[in-house]
Amino acid sequence: MSFPADQCLVQVINLDRDTDRLERLSRRLKEFQLPWSRLRAIDGRTIDPDDERIVRYPPVTRWHSPLTAGEAACFLSHIAALERLVAADHEYGLVLEDDAVPLDGVSEVIAAAIEKDICGESPPWEVLRLERTDRRRARAVVGNLPCGRRLVDYSRQPSGTTAYLINRRGAQLLLAATPPVDRPVDIFLSYPYETGIRSLGVVPPLFSSGPDASSITAVEARRSHKKPSAWIRRFLRRRLFSTLRVLHRTKWNLGHFGLGGLLRIYLAALVGREAQGPRPAVRQP
Repeated sequence: MSFPADQCLVQVINLDRDTDRLERLSRRLKEFQLPWSRLRAIDGRTIDPDDERIVRYPPVTRWHSPLTAGEAACFLSHIAALERLVAADHEYGLVLEDDAVPLDGVSEVIAAAIEKDICGESPPWEVLRLERTDRRRARAVVGNLPCGRRLVDYSRQPSGTTAYLINRRGAQLLLAATPPVDRPVDIFLSYPYETGIRSLGVVPPLFSSGPDASSITAVEARRSHKKPSAWIRRFLRRRLFSTLRVLHRTKWNLGHFGLGGLLRIYLAALVGREAQGPRPAVRQP
């Protein structure tokens, strides 16, 4: 099954200075016959510190640490990719950061996932996570794909934005739900109870990360806190943020999977296995 280039827009987010990364990924995409276009990444070194879209010191209910310039630039770069998809004629978009490494079967699996979504042969989704995630993460198998891949639903959404497939509806929902930039973009994407999107995943993954992590966020490191009082404040912020996140996620999971389905997923994860279903309900238009 060939890659549906007429239906799926492939975008590679890349900084102007990272020509070597772009060349390396370009060779790999050509091997898999994936047509792509470059999206110029926003550089955290030149980002406007007074940009009204950015909240450098978010409230603890949103994120537990000050946002770095690199994280803000990465978020805005992904927003630009979603805006380009919405403005294009394609119904699906494959968004890649320049450290993504495509693996065998990527073209066939993406083509099959899109076909199943169009034909209604898979649970509805807006985002498909395509990169490697923690094997211990609790998940349920909700469909089968070619090349030995499975479609899975997560009880806890993985973070990471190295590679994901998104449809037009998902891009529109994310753009509508985008708050002021007050957290890393992968954290924002992992909160379905805020965005309203349904994220599924593909395992084994279709992409891995290269030896060098994406440099889009690598502009400034978080400040280390040497004073005990500052360290304690940071620790308390992290604990409060984590507690609130768990409460939101649990409430959403109970509505999404039901109590019985959620227990099956967790019990399967305890013994290192994947639960079979329950199949997510079909979203009403």
